[in-house]
Amino acid sequence: MLFDELILKHEAHNLSLTSSSSQAQAFVIISAILGFHSMMNQDQYHASLLNKGQPVGMGWDGITKATQPKAYPQEPPNDTDVDKTLQQVKDDDHELLTLNWNNIRNISDEKFTDLFMALRENTHLETLSLTNVGLLDRHALKLIEALEKNSTLKVLNVETNFLSPPVVLRLIKALLVQKSLEEFRGANQRCQVFGNKIEMEITSLIEQNPTILRLGLHLEYNDARQRVSAHLQRNIDRNHHEHHELRKLNFSSGNRPLDHPVHKDCYDHADEFYANLAEVEAARERERLFPSDPPVKPRANLVVEHPTNMKPPSPPPESDNIIGDDENRLYDQGAQAEEGESVGDGDHQ
Repeated sequence: MLFDELILKHEAHNLSLTSSSSQAQAFVIISAILGFHSMMNQDQYHASLLNKGQPVGMGWDGITKATQPKAYPQEPPNDTDVDKTLQQVKDDDHELLTLNWNNIRNISDEKFTDLFMALRENTHLETLSLTNVGLLDRHALKLIEALEKNSTLKVLNVETNFLSPPVVLRLIKALLVQKSLEEFRGANQRCQVFGNKIEMEITSLIEQNPTILRLGLHLEYNDARQRVSAHLQRNIDRNHHEHHELRKLNFSSGNRPLDHPVHKDCYDHADEFYANLAEVEAARERERLFPSDPPVKPRANLVVEHPTNMKPPSPPPESDNIIGDDENRLYDQGAQAEEGESVGDGDHQ
């Protein structure tokens, strides 16, 4: 009898699973059997971390569904005029500090060659971005020659192109000639993995570069990532210290940076502070090494009591017959009271 009841319950349960309302519960049971009952998507995970509760319609006992991707508008195309900016680089235009050719397709080899040839003699361009422009190894060789002669460029971005690992290595090696570039980005190339040999050589070249501050490369090995990160941090600290010392020197010499956001009054106060800073420090060091005055003797240890611990002042001296005077005064008052009563009685009579 019991076995027949279990069979009937199992068949009824199977029939209930066919309905649309019970399918979700069926998936929950299957997930629990397979060990997937504790899975969470990103919305549930962040909601649990931030204690924001459960997302609407996605309880912990429900089905873990993937988050629907959000539709973002496409970025507008790069409307940079290639011919105009190329002519500005050739003319060494002082107004052109940043050149952005990102995502511009079908740039001819002649324009790349003209750009890198003009970059050799340019003294104003500081940022060059060539992301996703179809840059090949033959173009990068011209860029390497330009980097070896240009001392003004600070930022170079050649991400998402078709450069091989040896060419990326030569680009990083070219940075050691002028040692002026502060940021280099070259990730997402034709070959995603550089290999152990190339990564170790890149690490060695980065450790020899005292000016590089940011490096955009994907390094697979932990040793290379750790050494590069430590060296970049040392360069950042050194650059911050040198910038601070240069700022003090500019203030003390009266050369105020034009783009500094501090108000003129702040500059005046800074001038007063840094004007004789070197002389004051030299005088202090000279006084420390060769004291002119004899050392001051320490003062004697004086015990000063706290006001709460001090004794109250002694009362002024009084006569010895205080008690006798009080008794005489009380006697006189009693006599006057009796005399007043006697006078009152006589008037009443």
